[in-house]
Amino acid sequence: SVFTLALTLPCLAEASESNDFIAAQNDVNTSPHPRVLAVDDNRINLMFLTGLLDQAGCFIDSANDGLEALALVEDNVYDLALIDINMPFINGLELARRLKKLNCAFPLIAVSAYADEPQIKQALTAGFDDYITKPIEEKKLLSLLHTHAPRAFGTV
Repeated sequence: SVFTLALTLPCLAEASESNDFIAAQNDVNTSPHPRVLAVDDNRINLMFLTGLLDQAGCFIDSANDGLEALALVEDNVYDLALIDINMPFINGLELARRLKKLNCAFPLIAVSAYADEPQIKQALTAGFDDYITKPIEEKKLLSLLHTHAPRAFGTV
């Protein structure tokens, strides 16, 4: 079977004019662009996340799994990483443990569809600095960016 779906959606930039993302983008003109690593094995989730980060004025590197993320961390310096928990090869929890062993100084934010307390505790114990649930809300993401990378966002 082949299914076709046509949706009329506003452009993300148009839909965001009245929210904090436009303000963040304008603030970036006076502050350095934060460098963010986004890691998710689901291409659609990764595209959505990188789109939000781009609108917030970030430079973004993306990886489809933990192995790609480790390779990027070896060659780059980041202000923040947003990492999906459930991924093949190296899941987000193991990736966080490995990054902490490498003494990565940037904050790690867990991204997951699971919002239950045991999952959140497990992520924080593994080395994540914070936790955000999918679907990601723009204002929550922006708040996390300003909280965990204030120098990069010019809020310090």
